[in-house]
Formats: sequence, structure tokens, C-alpha cells
Amino acid sequence: MKKIKVNKLPIVIPVLAAVAVTGGYLLLQGAGENAAWRQISLGERYLQDLDYESAALAFAKAIDVDPSAQSARIGLARAYAGMEEYTQAAGVLTEIDDAMESEEILIALKDIAKEGGNSSDAARYIWNLIEITDDDAYYDELEETIKLSYETPHSYSAGTDQEALILNQSLLTRGENTFGQLGTQRGLGMVDAATADFADGNFAGVPAKVFCGGRTTYVIDDGGMLWVSGENRWGQSGSGYQSLNPQEGWYQVENGENIVKAAGMTGMLFALKSDGSLWMSGYGENLLLERASQVPYVLDLAASSNRIAVLSVDGAVYEITRNYEEGNRQNSLNWRRVGQDAVQISLSGNNLWWLDNDGYIHSQDGMGINAPSDWLWSENGAGIKPSMDVKLFAGTDTQNFLFLDTDNTLWSLQNGVLEIVEENSTVTALYNEEERLIAEYEDGSVRMWEEGETALREINA
Repeated sequence: MKKIKVNKLPIVIPVLAAVAVTGGYLLLQGAGENAAWRQISLGERYLQDLDYESAALAFAKAIDVDPSAQSARIGLARAYAGMEEYTQAAGVLTEIDDAMESEEILIALKDIAKEGGNSSDAARYIWNLIEITDDDAYYDELEETIKLSYETPHSYSAGTDQEALILNQSLLTRGENTFGQLGTQRGLGMVDAATADFADGNFAGVPAKVFCGGRTTYVIDDGGMLWVSGENRWGQSGSGYQSLNPQEGWYQVENGENIVKAAGMTGMLFALKSDGSLWMSGYGENLLLERASQVPYVLDLAASSNRIAVLSVDGAVYEITRNYEEGNRQNSLNWRRVGQDAVQISLSGNNLWWLDNDGYIHSQDGMGINAPSDWLWSENGAGIKPSMDVKLFAGTDTQNFLFLDTDNTLWSLQNGVLEIVEENSTVTALYNEEERLIAEYEDGSVRMWEEGETALREINA
């Protein structure tokens, strides 16, 4: 099906202005409204017939006559969605003044996001609906939608000196095993005895996702239960203090059911549950996994060695750092809101990046991106907009990036040079593991991009 581009609001405004300067404005306005409604009715009929191109043209003509016709804009968005132009469909609605205050528009936006498979955006629109209506039905829909947004795979992770990989529903590990972080007996408690090849991690269940924090490894099984191996000197296993002696094997985390994501910084564990709640343990404060009440609904979290980043359903980005005092085992956490209107986050080392709902990429404390000259800075200079519409991204502390655009083209950005990695990409997830960029694919393969490399390479045993 041929996909068309129809003029949006900034282009059709001059048409109304030209009519407004004539002496017969009121008469023409009435005639214009009738003409607009005729086109809207025509567009609705085309939608019923699944003729999305003709519907888009009819609704665009209605907007050209009456730019204030909200039903025409909703119809145009539905037509774009029918042609699988989901970004353009949402754009038709989000450019309307006070769009986030209209229940009708928000319902259309969340339906378009769901149809396009973007559960995170759908959850954000449902949250806006809750704020303006406080309707209990939207709370139920929010929890169901949030669960869908957590289905992104995470099959590889790297800690201080260990790596873990899920391959063919089996857990593989390699590296140092000084605290038992490999989950096995091999090299247990030995220093400088790293294994170079992946080997069986002796995980008894079916692993679904894997994460590392420091010298601790976390596995979520296919039933949503969280398991841990490795260092537990500060209670980061979420199961109370264990022996400081290295131990092999995997331990079930107390209160660790219904987990969809885990993130660890040195001495601390943060876990996200399927209802959007954030839980934490470690560093002598909580020896068991306990709920963190600061953020009610969390869409995503990311970790580096010394901090955690959290994305809430309202688009706020929080940084969590540890207030550390030498010799003081009871150290408080510092929660700081650093961004807003975000839809994705990426944290690596000291750099926290987020993508906002207008397609701009921001960095904490305004640290700039070494970007191509045709990328556009926002008016306040706080964010930069890539030359493509970004769907997924991940970045590293050394400013290497991977971007998946809405046309499913995968791009790399290194040292300010933007290049196509692959077209018609089947990437389903992008994330970083410190200085490594990780891409996961529909076929279950996991590929890595490290600094200085010119292509993704598959991670395998």
C-alpha cells in the first residue's frame, strides 16, 4: 500500500488566516464548517471500508478547511495508524494545544500506541487519563499495559569481572568466580582465575532475563522469580546476610516474586515488579527486598557501578545515588529528579541519557553529544534531535550509540560519525552493559558492539 504524507497543522494554519482577513469571515466560517463535516463523514466511511489513504485525504481536507476540527485530527491519526505510520499518527494529535488535557485525544493516543506495539507510550497516556479523570478503570488498564512494556528481553549482562548469557533457555557464565558469581564450583574463591569461555551456570530453572551488579549475578526465571549468586557483603542478595565465604549455587530472593527487571550497583539491588513497583535491598539498610515508596509506577530502570536511574510512568527521570561516608555502614540514598517527558533511558558510567516524547535526546547536567551537524538542538539547548525518528537507543560513557529508527534502520554513532549498521533490522532491544552496546533480535540472537569495532558481533558459547 502506498503511504502518503498529509500536511499537518503548521502548514494548514495560513489557509485559515487567508480566510480570516476577508470581509465575509463569519459566512465563510459557517460554510467552511459544513464543508469540513462533509469531509469528516466521508473520511469515516473510508475508515469503515479500510481505505486508509482515501480516509487520510478526506480528513486532511477537513483540517485544511477547519484546523480546529478535533474529530478530523483524530480521524487522520486513525488513518495513519491504519497505514502503520504510528509516529505520524501520534504527531497529528500531540501537536494540538492542550492535547494532554483531552480525554478523547488521550484515548486515541493510547490506542494508537497499543496498536503500534508501544506499550510504554500507551502507559504514559493512560497515566495522563488517570490524572484528569481518576477513573478506576484506567488504573486497571495501566497495570495491564505496564506488564506488556516489560516484555523486552535482557539475555546478556556483565558485572565487575563476570559475564552471563542466556542461550537456548540455558544460563551460561564466564569470568572470575571469587564470590561465587558464576553460580558454579569452577574457580570458586580463586583470584585471577577467570574462565575465558562460557560454560553452564548450573541454574536449575528456565532463565528468562539476567543482570549483573558488581560481583553479584541476578537471574529472573520464566515464572518471574528472582535468583541470586555471588557477593552479598551488604545484603544485596535481598535474602539477609550470608556467609562471606564464597559459595556456589543460586539462592531464591525473599519477596522476589513477579520480578520483571533487576539492576545492581555495588552493594545494592533494585528490582522492578510487574505491577510497576520498585523494590530494593542492600548496603546495610535493607537486608531483605523491600518496597521503595518514592516512585509509584516505574517503567524502566538502569544501573552503573555507582548509581541507578529510574523512569516513571509520568515521564520523570530519577537518579539514585548513595550518600557514602567512610566508616558509616548505614548510608542514605539520594533521590534526585533530573529529567522529564522521557520515554527511554540509558545509563553508562557517569552518563545518563534519555529520549523525550518529542524525539530529543538529553543528558544529565547538560553534557552534550558529539553529533552530526544536521542534528537539531532544542530552543533551550537542553536536548538534541537526531536526523531520524528514534524508536530505541542505547549509549555508553564514551559516547558511542546505537539507534533503531521507526523505519527499522539500525544506526551507529561513534566520534560524531553516523553510519547505517543494517536496514530492515529485526532488533527488539538495545541496551548497554558498561562500555558494551547490546542488541537483541527476533530470532533470539544477542550481538555486541564495543568501542573501536565496525560491526556487531554475535555473543555465543
